Amino acid sequence: MKLLYLLLFISSTVNASPYATLYVKIKDNDVCVFTKGDYDKTPDDKTLIYMGKVDGINTFHDSYSKTYLNLKMPIIEENCIKINKSEFKENLPYSIWLETDQEYNQRICVNQNSEGKTVLL
Repeated sequence: MKLLYLLLFISSTVNASPYATLYVKIKDNDVCVFTKGDYDKTPDDKTLIYMGKVDGINTFHDSYSKTYLNLKMPIIEENCIKINKSEFKENLPYSIWLETDQEYNQRICVNQNSEGKTVLL
């Protein structure tokens, strides 16, 4: 019986997602990230956001990071964290991470359309 509980525990932890979804929109021509979480203050008042380019073999190359103190948690688009479009090169995949007491992640690729506006691919 103990073996059965152990196997159930192991299988549930193997299938658990290591991070939550980070939501991404374009706002004022910059990349805007938010969590859709259910709390608006981080437990330790510290929020880290970092990102990097992802090459063809999934190698992460750090390209941006910033730590925010006493930040209202970006749970909705209206209070998202903006990342300037100049931090991105066109047509390259990026992985964006937001860390508080939980990790959020999203992979994106940005481009500029014919009108010069930033768009997600």
